[in-house]
Amino acid sequence: MNLILGVHAHQPVGNWEGVFEWAFERCYGPFLEVLSRFRGVKVAFHLSGPLLEWLVANRPSFVERLGEMLGDGRAELLGGGMYEPILAVVPERDAMGQLEMMSSFLERTFGVRPRGAWLAERVWEPHLPKLLAEAGVEYVFLDDRHFVCAGLEESELVGHFLTEHDGRRLSVFPISQKLRYIIPFKDLDLLSEHLRGIDGAGIVFDDYEKFGLWPDTYEWVYQRGWLERFFELLSEGSIRSFLPSDWIRLNPPRGLVYLPTCSYVEMEEWSLEPRRALLFRELLDEVKGRGEGPLSLVRGGHWRNFLRKFPEANRLHKRVFWVSALVEDMPEGEERRKAKVEVYKSQCNDAYWHGIFGGFYLPHLREALLKHLIRAEAIALGRRSLVWTFDGDSDGMDEILVVTPRVGFTLAPSRGGALVELTERSCGVSWSNVITRRKEHYHLMAERRERAISSAAEGGIATIHERTFELGDVELEEDSRPRLFLSETLEGQDGLRVSLEDVRMTPHFLDEFSFQMFPRCRNPLVDLGFSHKSVSLVDMSLIIKYHFEGAPRVPLKARLSFSLSVSSRDHLVFRAGGLSVVPGLDGLEVG
Repeated sequence: MNLILGVHAHQPVGNWEGVFEWAFERCYGPFLEVLSRFRGVKVAFHLSGPLLEWLVANRPSFVERLGEMLGDGRAELLGGGMYEPILAVVPERDAMGQLEMMSSFLERTFGVRPRGAWLAERVWEPHLPKLLAEAGVEYVFLDDRHFVCAGLEESELVGHFLTEHDGRRLSVFPISQKLRYIIPFKDLDLLSEHLRGIDGAGIVFDDYEKFGLWPDTYEWVYQRGWLERFFELLSEGSIRSFLPSDWIRLNPPRGLVYLPTCSYVEMEEWSLEPRRALLFRELLDEVKGRGEGPLSLVRGGHWRNFLRKFPEANRLHKRVFWVSALVEDMPEGEERRKAKVEVYKSQCNDAYWHGIFGGFYLPHLREALLKHLIRAEAIALGRRSLVWTFDGDSDGMDEILVVTPRVGFTLAPSRGGALVELTERSCGVSWSNVITRRKEHYHLMAERRERAISSAAEGGIATIHERTFELGDVELEEDSRPRLFLSETLEGQDGLRVSLEDVRMTPHFLDEFSFQMFPRCRNPLVDLGFSHKSVSLVDMSLIIKYHFEGAPRVPLKARLSFSLSVSSRDHLVFRAGGLSVVPGLDGLEVG
């Protein structure tokens, strides 16, 4: 019996120091401590760039011990994008740059260049073999889901395959979903039974955090001794552990495959709109009763759907492309290198998506990416100011971007000249780091009580995918409109209510930082006597005026709604005359 075992560890850019420390004490450190006692066990590791930088700076003994295992041939390191981007959706130059940055970092730290690479969230698109091969990558790990969706049988997925794009070849290992759900959650008898039925190698490369951070796993893996027994089993010799490079050297590939755009099956569910995701889950449950074969014919969404599902993530994603191009045009030198690193950090995947994992709803992760993006932009532009008209979210409508050394903002003429983004560039703060309240598919699920499924017959504990959690009697409020930094509504008599966001406007440029926006056609605003809207930047003041032709024809109320990001207590948020709003421990202080 053969096993290729790997663990992937990641902490996102911008995560709290305490999370790094907690994860190390309960997971990363104890796992390596136990493994180091079993010299016959071989494990592949992928440590993401943010975590690896933290380990080098804060836990050098861990790095030293891992280096010793590498030298003894007991471990192998995989590279990847330095700051854990989804490689398929960042500019190709940045993908290549991140792969090289990670490989160079590993070579400086451990004295070896990686042969394999980890793909964040195993997001695969068919053009990747060429990019990876040109970056010096020889192999990657993907899910068995990719392979069965390409028409292969599950029984075939017991070794590595070859794929190619434009003549550039790459080895790919299929990760077994069954083994992902067995290790470390079930008794070892079930693992042995599964491996006995494999003519080749069982392949599992999954989250390091399963060994101590996932619910109940610290007690199960360490205090109740599962990990110790697991490595004892591998040391006995009935199950041989292999490093990926050794397996490729000793065994021929299983054939040529062409894999579709794909990730693990859970991602196909999470990336769908709520009602479609719920339908997909119900369909999977129905088809599971008919065996493994039909499951491959049921397909859900893919990672790029998050850019449609979350417009806030889409705007950030498109802004990264724009800033990356600015940085690319800089002259060679240290400033350009610094700016590129800031761009790379803004591409860390977590804040762009949401599932059981993902960090879109975590404001400190979004804030960190925005801060790094603002820094990259500031380095690239220096003291220059810029006014740029471009389609900043790929919706077919142009926005107006204004950037000065101290402030930046974006106007959307197609949405009534709405102010959709405001940044204070001098301190790297985005005041518009807010998101729309929306339902996810788990809000629609009929089952609301907490349920941890752990099969008593098989023994073990539940995986994080086998748990549901009670929402309780919480009133879930959903926004009827996307949250913008500034939303404007005019209210008249007899319930008349007009949102400027519904009115497409044509912009006219008065000077560098002054604009007028006129309604494109007759609409309820015109009936109210509205003429146009003007926006001017004067020093650090953004002046917005609403113009009417003569007196309004009916009594009007103007409702201005600001959505301010207040995630950092040490920032001044808003000041107007003698009024200031400052975040505090118990909310906002107004004075």
